[in-house]
Amino acid sequence: PFLSNNPSLRDIILSKCNIGPDSISILSNALSYSDTLELLHLGNNRFGDVDLHELVRALKRSRKLLWLDFPGCEIGQRGCTSLARLLENHESNLETLNLGDNSIDDDSAIILVDSLVKNTKLKSLHLDGNNGINTSGWSAMLDLVCKRSSINDVMESNHTLYNLGYSSADLMKAVDRTLEVDNANLLRASLEMNETTDKMLVARSKVLWNHARGDLNLGESFIATGTMHRILVWIGDDSNQTNANLIQYHDPP
Repeated sequence: PFLSNNPSLRDIILSKCNIGPDSISILSNALSYSDTLELLHLGNNRFGDVDLHELVRALKRSRKLLWLDFPGCEIGQRGCTSLARLLENHESNLETLNLGDNSIDDDSAIILVDSLVKNTKLKSLHLDGNNGINTSGWSAMLDLVCKRSSINDVMESNHTLYNLGYSSADLMKAVDRTLEVDNANLLRASLEMNETTDKMLVARSKVLWNHARGDLNLGESFIATGTMHRILVWIGDDSNQTNANLIQYHDPP
């Protein structure tokens, strides 16, 4: 009753409140009355890998929602499938989704990746503490932020997401182990570059990195009609970056 009677709440913090699957449904109903919510924290409520469609449906009303915290909730593939619908919603303004210390595996990670292909709002997706993510999951994350098959694919990569919970030393070790050093460095570099507000520079840098790595040959790459002008502007841009800075994360082939 408190939540439904106070629809103008901006922050709701319900950490360690023993919220279970049945309580999620009740909470979802209460939140359906709110369109001012900016932050929802449900950390360490072990409701498990349940369907969160009702909750997502309620959260879609809150166009001001910027931050969702679900660490330590045992969320897995079913929960990620539900949350993917929120991430795919072009009206969502969510900037941070904390899914640390859950039950996310490769399949769950790929579901999240697919939902972020066209997302230009989410900046932080915390995945530290999800030990089920291995090679295919982290490879999908790399392709999300720096797809390497063509110039067009690099251009269409996600240039917004810049944080995967890399403050965790264990996460960094896991990524290094599964992707090996060069690809792990490219993932880190792409995330770091995504913090740059000049997205033209972001895309330009990724194109040149992949050329330097030997993944992409600029001379032989197919370039879609109408994009050559932009490519020439990027490559010829008189920026403050030196060639050494553009390839500092990689050993040239």
